[in-house]
Amino acid sequence: MIILVSGEDGYRVAQKRDELVAAFRAKFDPSGMNIDVKDGSALSAEEMSSAVRTQPFLSTRRMVVVKGLFSRKGVKAMEPYAAALAAHDAERIIVLLSDVVSEEALAKHPLKKAFQKALPKSSIVEYAYPPLTPAPLRAWIAEEAARAGRQIMNDAADLLAVSVGSDLWRMSGEVAKLVAWRTDGPITREDVEQLVERHLEENAFAFTDAVGAGDMRTGAALLERELQAGSDAFALLAMLIRQARLLAAARSLIDADSGGPEALAASFGVHPFVAKKTFAQVRALPAARIRRFHDAIYEADAGIKRGRFAPEDALRQILAKST
Repeated sequence: MIILVSGEDGYRVAQKRDELVAAFRAKFDPSGMNIDVKDGSALSAEEMSSAVRTQPFLSTRRMVVVKGLFSRKGVKAMEPYAAALAAHDAERIIVLLSDVVSEEALAKHPLKKAFQKALPKSSIVEYAYPPLTPAPLRAWIAEEAARAGRQIMNDAADLLAVSVGSDLWRMSGEVAKLVAWRTDGPITREDVEQLVERHLEENAFAFTDAVGAGDMRTGAALLERELQAGSDAFALLAMLIRQARLLAAARSLIDADSGGPEALAASFGVHPFVAKKTFAQVRALPAARIRRFHDAIYEADAGIKRGRFAPEDALRQILAKST
């Protein structure tokens, strides 16, 4: 049997892999003597063949765990690996392939194509873990807090999702920090505001709030703080371009009376909290100022591409031309 655990969400890939290994150990191999873990990025085809042909010792099953094999490229290079997988004893040997790879890249990979051709579907089990979208991410946060014996309020989970994003390695640490901090009662939005460093998205909201209000001092301070903290100027610009698109789309929805935050969230795939915040921001900003902000961002982007100024200076231009 081949078990394939893959996806761009490395945290859940690792979590599922460890869960499967623990289940195998509990059922077949308490001593761990029949669990063989290999680094696929450095594994030769001969070593692979030997690993999947070795029979169990004092057990009915053996598990071979291979991490990172799909980092290998080339059809010819993967042929001997595919042959080894095709020849393994599917009744007695469980091959667990674990990799952080996108669904698209995995589908095109020669190794997957080869063993899918060589083996019956019944002998291949797949678990896929793409990055969590907003609603599942909030549910994951609540479940993670519950596992640690703590409840998290919905607005706190919303803010945490926006502040951290879909990086579950960091998110798990932030949830653990909040659980340790809040010794009684549920985790609140105030706890998140106090303990969790904000994601760039929140700073983009703060920046556009300042620009919309004509508050040059706050806008400049936020921008310089991000640059001094080492934030990539291109990443900041990309975030502001995205924010300008969200503002323009929300303005259009309001003007046409064709939907609210839910429509924006569905169209752009953003978290409901982000959509609600964007609508609140649009309602508070004059339409002319939103247009100036939008135009200033695209002018700055064009200036960078034409080599007229550095990205840091382009960000400052946005601030100067948006008020």
